[in-house]
Amino acid sequence: MQKFIAPLCLLLAGWSQHSLSLECNSNTCAEISALDTITIIPTEEMFTNSNTPNLIVVEDYCAFSYERFTNTPLTYDVQFRTESGTTALGNGDYRIGGSGRLRFNLQWRGNPDRAYANVLTNRLSEDTEGALNCSQRNAQASLKVSVSANDIQATQPGNYSGSLSMDMGQGSGTYHSRVNFEVRLPKLAKISRLNDVVVETRNNNNNAYVEDEGFCVFVWGGGNYTVSAEGSNDAGTRFRLMNNSNAINYTLRLRQTGRNWRTVRPNQSITLGGGHPQLNCNNTDNADIRIRVRDSDINNKPSGVYRDTLTLTVAPT
Repeated sequence: MQKFIAPLCLLLAGWSQHSLSLECNSNTCAEISALDTITIIPTEEMFTNSNTPNLIVVEDYCAFSYERFTNTPLTYDVQFRTESGTTALGNGDYRIGGSGRLRFNLQWRGNPDRAYANVLTNRLSEDTEGALNCSQRNAQASLKVSVSANDIQATQPGNYSGSLSMDMGQGSGTYHSRVNFEVRLPKLAKISRLNDVVVETRNNNNNAYVEDEGFCVFVWGGGNYTVSAEGSNDAGTRFRLMNNSNAINYTLRLRQTGRNWRTVRPNQSITLGGGHPQLNCNNTDNADIRIRVRDSDINNKPSGVYRDTLTLTVAPT
């Protein structure tokens, strides 16, 4: 028995920044430039490795702060505030709007010689050294966004958006900007824990050989899914095990664990129920497959090993 993993086409799009320009307040000037969209794209490893660490993206940008008439660098601080669609959770953690709201962590540093610090809303950062232009080291500021792989997997697919304001200056009163961000989570599904099935257990009451095997179906956000099956030896509406030119028909049934069995024909798509929001279903099974071979289909067949390769395809709904 082989397994099929739904293609992993992932996009987690991050931040978009309004156009920026120099602003001066009395003798103090401040500006932010080269702050581009922050984009997080989950890799396939995130959906094949349950130990995947947080997804991290760093966006470097340029920040000026200097005295207007003497061109002397001035220290500055920054302050962030939540805006529409964003909730501060403390310690640099935020949630952005939408059903199933997604959590992320935001950190900031004023230059490469500073340590990253959690972004706390409505609080002034420590003073950081100013600069006159982007070639100076003190102008090289950074934002770092971290998203937990587990949080992403457990969040319902959809579009998530919100915004923060970021002000800089002396007392953050010189330069004002607004940072918008959006997260797009596509619908995804994956099969795991599906092993080969050896049919060798006879059910005397049903005059058939019956073998069951459990497996895991992950659906991003735990939504519903459909499943279909295709064998390598199918003949019309029948699944077949083959030994050279000799064929044995078999019946395929599927179910969500604990529910009723559903008989499936080749390439027939059925809805089983909800998938698990964690990649490996917390090391458990949430779906089952049953292979049934009737005595009447085995009678008068030559002895030997009969095989089929069955591909299961799951798709979120």
